[in-house]
Amino acid sequence: QHPDWIIYAETGRPANSANCGKFFYGLDATNPHVREYVFGVVRRAVQDWGYKVLKIDFLYAACLEGNGKYDLGMSRAQSMTLALQTIRAA
Repeated sequence: QHPDWIIYAETGRPANSANCGKFFYGLDATNPHVREYVFGVVRRAVQDWGYKVLKIDFLYAACLEGNGKYDLGMSRAQSMTLALQTIRAA
């Protein structure tokens, strides 16, 4: 639904965040629309549904290598920091 929300590899194809022989997309944390969506989903789970703990796997997918990102000037570490700050703020 939002192909501009995922990270693309240098080949122009979606970057694969899986390490288990499967294919998983990595959301582009440099994209403000992605962060807004993630914030809303996490906030709903914590505040509306009352979850005290969330188990979130594959967080490293926010810092996959690739040149298909919203903000190419941001490093992979900065992208990961944004992703974690967004989750924490929710």
